[in-house]
Amino acid sequence: MKKGKLLIFSAPSGSGKTTLLNYVMSQIPEMAFSVSATTRPPRGEEVNGKEYYFLTMDDWAAATAPCSPWSNRCNSTASMWPSMWTFAVP
Repeated sequence: MKKGKLLIFSAPSGSGKTTLLNYVMSQIPEMAFSVSATTRPPRGEEVNGKEYYFLTMDDWAAATAPCSPWSNRCNSTASMWPSMWTFAVP
């Protein structure tokens, strides 16, 4: 796998992250977008799999279980993720 650099855009909602990211990606064609997962509902015209993967809490719990059926692998530290991240759920 080719190694690259990770660039993180982090700012409050409505601050222009998507606008900035779209511009940067138009200028650097080899840049790729990583789609994150969230348990919040889609906003406006957001599309599942494009801006985020929109998951139910049950989906999140299954995806982060020690032996996730989504990844076909076992992760001994993943079992703590659902409780760690529930504060981010609206």
